[in-house]
Amino acid sequence: MAKHMEDMGGLKKFIRSFNYKRYPAEILDAIKSIKKGAEYIDQNPNDIVYDFDLWLDEIKAERVPFGGDYSDRIAGAYFSGTGPFKSVKSRQDFPDSYIWCTVIDVAEAHTNISFITNDNGLYDSITSNSKITTHKTLEEFISTREVQELLRHATATQQESKNVSFILSNISLHPTRLDISIRHALSAYLEDLEIENDDSQDGTANIVTVSGVRNIDPRFHTMDYYGDGLFSLQVEFDVEFIQQFYVDKAIDAGNMSSYSFLENYGDLRFVEQSVTRHLVAQVFLDFGEQRIKSSILNTSDLISELSSLDIDVEEINI
Repeated sequence: MAKHMEDMGGLKKFIRSFNYKRYPAEILDAIKSIKKGAEYIDQNPNDIVYDFDLWLDEIKAERVPFGGDYSDRIAGAYFSGTGPFKSVKSRQDFPDSYIWCTVIDVAEAHTNISFITNDNGLYDSITSNSKITTHKTLEEFISTREVQELLRHATATQQESKNVSFILSNISLHPTRLDISIRHALSAYLEDLEIENDDSQDGTANIVTVSGVRNIDPRFHTMDYYGDGLFSLQVEFDVEFIQQFYVDKAIDAGNMSSYSFLENYGDLRFVEQSVTRHLVAQVFLDFGEQRIKSSILNTSDLISELSSLDIDVEEINI
């Protein structure tokens, strides 16, 4: 499933960047990549469906069929601008409308339903239903008291439970041991990241250089246990980076003072800009499943673990 998602994501990225290819060789490579991705999807529909079904089985997902009245309900919301439709006849919200109908039907048949989405329109339309608890992120859902209690019960061998409690109680006493590992993880995540940029012609920019990650401040009070030795927490930090993007040549020169010009491309200018931001990241600390379930950790063990901890950045709000 991950392989298919990677192929689809690569195809989408090439299509989006096609307008900004500057040389014949780049354009030809982009066309070949788009063609290859499209051919793969065309030639392997059954494989994709099969792998998707396997993935649903692995996560023990319940398959919910479309209701017979979905068309009428969606049409009513479409023409009235209600439900997930942000405005009357907002065609881009059609995919969300099927999710909206399905979630509401599931809530009618079950209790204690939680729904996770970062789409604002879908979030708002579901939040209005008192039978459903909505969350913007998976981390927010996992951080709830109910889920944390379930995870503790599901993974609670005596040794693991003691180690988890020990780590949660003592990790904040040794912040400098995490500093270097977190710094490297944040820098690696940000390099080559595509971010939103209101000044850019297409609304995006690419981070090309991370010149400094400073003032790292782990929010230890947000730390949660996910099971199998994996913890999450939020980290505040300051960062300096260089971003590159395209701007319209029609922009007044006075508004270009913060940019460094790189080259012209048709009606666009390719520029870069040095930026300093204060950001918040969601990171994961992996103590390892075997380690967390083996002998009871003490202070010297914890310090040793923190110095070589595997850290993964899940999300940064930019």
